[in-house]
Amino acid sequence: MLSGQRPEVPPVEHPVLGRIQPSHRPKDKLWLWETVQPIIHARGPVTVTWLADERGPSEAQLAFWQWLQGNIDQVVEDTRSILAQDVQDWTEKPLPQNAWDELFWEGAGLPADGNARSEWDVSFATRTCPDVMLTVTFRNGKPQFVTADD
Repeated sequence: MLSGQRPEVPPVEHPVLGRIQPSHRPKDKLWLWETVQPIIHARGPVTVTWLADERGPSEAQLAFWQWLQGNIDQVVEDTRSILAQDVQDWTEKPLPQNAWDELFWEGAGLPADGNARSEWDVSFATRTCPDVMLTVTFRNGKPQFVTADD
């Protein structure tokens, strides 16, 4: 533990997210939590992260997660215009009409306050280039930009 950090919070079993584990972020005075194992979803195995205190996810964050799982198809359609160029850059082919023919869902970063108008993100890999993760960041309920990590 670094000087000035609070003691570590041990991993816990969460009824919705499974085994979750925190790590400290001293600048934010919040913990960065993550699922230890991906959550299996029809669109891919998803790892979830979020900022919260030592108690883990808030009710608002859990409600957002439930909403996101049920609405990921619409979220992908909402991101199509900014995601398409990155998909083409990495795969050298256009994003298909059915985006799921090329994408699979890998990650979700929940908003700290659980509000969809706050900052949050979703991450995808492509079937053509699975080692690249494309992350779409949302602000004010709208997709703002894509970052690629390979």
